[in-house]
Amino acid sequence: MWVGKGKVWKASSHARSQVIYIPADVVKDGSYPFKISDDVIVRLDATQQRLIISKKE
Repeated sequence: MWVGKGKVWKASSHARSQVIYIPADVVKDGSYPFKISDDVIVRLDATQQRLIISKKE
């Protein structure tokens, strides 16, 4: 599991979907432990402002 900071924002004021931004430095420094082909689950913890990514079993 990887826990870190990210940004979430709506694409527009009328959109129902949101965009999750994972900072490039997370991927660059190797702390993002998943491969492109891995299925992952992305959770947002709004109370602690955390982005949680875990590998799908």
